[in-house]
Amino acid sequence: MQNNSASRVGFRVIVSGFLLLGLALDCIALTNAISTIRLLRESLAVDGKIVWMERVHRVNRTGYWYMPVVRFPLENGQAFTVRSNRGSNPPALKVGDAVKVYYKPDHPELALINTFEQLWAADTGLAFVGVVMMGMGGLMLRGRGVARQRYVVAADQVERNG
Repeated sequence: MQNNSASRVGFRVIVSGFLLLGLALDCIALTNAISTIRLLRESLAVDGKIVWMERVHRVNRTGYWYMPVVRFPLENGQAFTVRSNRGSNPPALKVGDAVKVYYKPDHPELALINTFEQLWAADTGLAFVGVVMMGMGGLMLRGRGVARQRYVVAADQVERNG
């Protein structure tokens, strides 16, 4: 009896972990997406140009990320250059590409390049992992319920036939 109780507690901890972690990842993705939407609403949209692809070593991994460096005009006409904080391998953009850039006049260093990869890919990936985690937790619960129903039916059959 003690072993069965410990097994149920362990199962509940694992399922709860999947469900809570999935929910947390989806909440983080949603919070990030709302922050991006707010930043886009408060920003000026200007035409920019990719002037460099900075190769950055990925910490604790082999290979590199290629981070686009974009130049765009500020409100006063002065050129401003900033490196994106999001990269990829292979590079999603190339030197010379014309891009739309969103920036807040008081913080041009936080400029965003208007591409799916730059604006939404990380949040989409995070949300997807969150949904998968919650789905796994749900499937585990469903599987446990089906197994319990089979056990009850089998025990009932044995009792009737026994």
